[in-house]
Amino acid sequence: MEAARAAPRRQPDTHPGPDDTLSWVVERACLHVTRLQDTTRATLAGAVVDALLRGDSPQILALTLTQRFGTLNRDARRLAITEVAFARANGFLAAAVGRQVAWFSAAGCCTHCQQLDGTRYRVTAGPGDPQRDVWAGKHNVGMLAADRTPAIPLHPNCRCRWVIVEDAAPGVSDRTKAALAAMMND
Repeated sequence: MEAARAAPRRQPDTHPGPDDTLSWVVERACLHVTRLQDTTRATLAGAVVDALLRGDSPQILALTLTQRFGTLNRDARRLAITEVAFARANGFLAAAVGRQVAWFSAAGCCTHCQQLDGTRYRVTAGPGDPQRDVWAGKHNVGMLAADRTPAIPLHPNCRCRWVIVEDAAPGVSDRTKAALAAMMND
């Protein structure tokens, strides 16, 4: 447990492999939960000590705890959204090796994600060109915003998704494609 807390924040861009993706995600989630538990204990202990030193009533301490734990609730929500996005994106990429995917931005997303919307990437089995390739396990944990590479989630609370890009619809003639394109432009 102590070794997990002492680990550096930035993790190497390693591919866990399709069979290990779930266990890797569980390990990451446990690390985040451990940090959240430590924060919760420290917040609770600090609030109680501060209240005792100030001579606060139990009612004032209760109000203080409600205010302080509001932050922890937001942290827990952000953690849940981000880790589920990470698990979904990596499961998707693990099953799409060798294919091409596009970044699909969520409605109302941030400007960073909007800039990536529609950008295509090659899915590789492991680390490749960080600007052109994506792979299961690729992340931006511990990186400054300016140094981030295309990986979902791009940031905490990211709601973007990968979508498979199909260059051609098998069995559809060029004439039919042209007619469909004309109808879409009208």
